Amino acid sequence: MREETIMKKQSIIVFSCILIAVLLLAGCNGGDGNTVREAKKVDKRPIITIGVPAPLTGDAAMMGTGFRDAIELAAEQANAKNTKYRYKVVFEDDQLDNAKTVSAFQKMLTADKINAVITFSSGSSHAVVPIAEENKIPLIAIASDPEIVNGKKYAFLHWVTPEAEAKIFAETVKKYGYKKIAIFSTNQQGVLAMHDELVNLLGDTMFPVDEVFDPDVKDFRTAILKAEKAKVDAYMLNFLPGQLIIAAKQVRELGVDKPLTAIEAFEYEEDPYGVLEGQWFVTGDEPANDFAQALQAEYNHAPTIGAANGYDAFNLLVAAFEKAGKNNPDGVVAELLKLQNFDGALGELAVDADHRVQSNAVVKVMRNKKPVKVE
Repeated sequence: MREETIMKKQSIIVFSCILIAVLLLAGCNGGDGNTVREAKKVDKRPIITIGVPAPLTGDAAMMGTGFRDAIELAAEQANAKNTKYRYKVVFEDDQLDNAKTVSAFQKMLTADKINAVITFSSGSSHAVVPIAEENKIPLIAIASDPEIVNGKKYAFLHWVTPEAEAKIFAETVKKYGYKKIAIFSTNQQGVLAMHDELVNLLGDTMFPVDEVFDPDVKDFRTAILKAEKAKVDAYMLNFLPGQLIIAAKQVRELGVDKPLTAIEAFEYEEDPYGVLEGQWFVTGDEPANDFAQALQAEYNHAPTIGAANGYDAFNLLVAAFEKAGKNNPDGVVAELLKLQNFDGALGELAVDADHRVQSNAVVKVMRNKKPVKVE
């Protein structure tokens, strides 16, 4: 009798344990058992792979990492929708070095089997566009130089055009009454494309001191003294990251208190010394609030220059691939050229016959080390 009682108690204990385990499992599944089944679901959508070489380290890392975050946000949002394809992004660090961009792109072609590429800067885009054309890889360049797309079939530009920026710059120069400006430029295709547009619009006499520097030059004092001798009214510092703040600081250290200005450059790197405070420049328009808020919520920072362009470029490619299909680069090009009134982070976008995505130029002023749009 005693043994029978013990066995009954043991059976009750075992049954109770099993019952508790079942109830706990049901609770973890939300009470309906769907979670276990959902966990077994696999995303069976075919994959479109988009390559993005960008400066994730080095002098331009502030821009490159912001660019990366914006594209990751776009991919996350696209994949959450009921799209025909799932979109995968492959990033490679090129440090804004053209040779490294080419190496990264070659790796993406052979190892990652990319279907499209988004490039960052005119120099990087120039370096890879011949390879993209040869391999029929649709390319959207976040760059200003129109030569990137001239005569090309698969390449597109998404940046405010040099013509639009030069026009706004000329209007602002007239407003401030500048007669002579010293223009300093980095020897890089996009910067020089803007330089040429400005000289064509305003004339040589506006720029009595016109100096072009290789990217590794860090001493600009001789050129500054030359500009002072020419009695210029302002300094235009069209530099890439690694030169801008050094040049601006040297202007001030030489006792020169004249206005500093630029096309885009003031957004390229952080200003730890405050030498750009209160200075105006021309650049692309502000991104839409919903994009800026989503980026802030996900990555805890405001959009950096080029971030909204990267976000838009990704979404333009998604729209084209959804219509054209995966292994149809000519179809992707055709669909991109059809895109008009496209709702982007930089407003309503249109792709023109010259393979350029049109957007607006504005004037901004540096306030508390941040660019603020002049309304």
